[in-house]
Amino acid sequence: MDLENALKASRFLDEISLSVKKIIFANFPGLSEEEREEIDQDVKLKLLKMAARGKKIDNLRSYVWKMVYSTALDVIASRIPAMCLDDLMKCRKTPLETCLDDLTPEYLFEEKEFLSLAEKAIDSLPHRRRAAVLMHLQGLSLEETALYLGESTNAVRHLVYRGLEEVRGRTRPQRKIAKPRLEWNRT
Repeated sequence: MDLENALKASRFLDEISLSVKKIIFANFPGLSEEEREEIDQDVKLKLLKMAARGKKIDNLRSYVWKMVYSTALDVIASRIPAMCLDDLMKCRKTPLETCLDDLTPEYLFEEKEFLSLAEKAIDSLPHRRRAAVLMHLQGLSLEETALYLGESTNAVRHLVYRGLEEVRGRTRPQRKIAKPRLEWNRT
């Protein structure tokens, strides 16, 4: 490799590194500096290996984005310690028992209250909006809901989004707007 090609490759890798760091900062703010550097190095190494094999990439930006995401997910997954199957068998608790141990009476009460608030909020929606939201919550796609209701997909999309936004607004605690302490009078 001659000096000119080496300089071009170096500039290209610097640009890729900058893009990778921007993606990481925007989408994975909780990563440590070492993890960010590891992702950056892995992505550049993968790109160099692909270039050495002569692989063509049609949409480099999209490809880099996917590489960053997959590498970041691998790094995050490596944080979770692997559990030995033998240790799991010694514990003698089923996954359901383990889950039930975490359910305190307070948590169950809060969940019941929240579900009650959500049901009341859904029941207070207008008929078309309520039907669209209930079908969405049951897992029907927008197209299936539109077919059932006899509406266009776009109309159903708006019914669902507006309905969900109303339900969110009614189930969240309302914030009190503070009144200003001083009132300014123009003279």
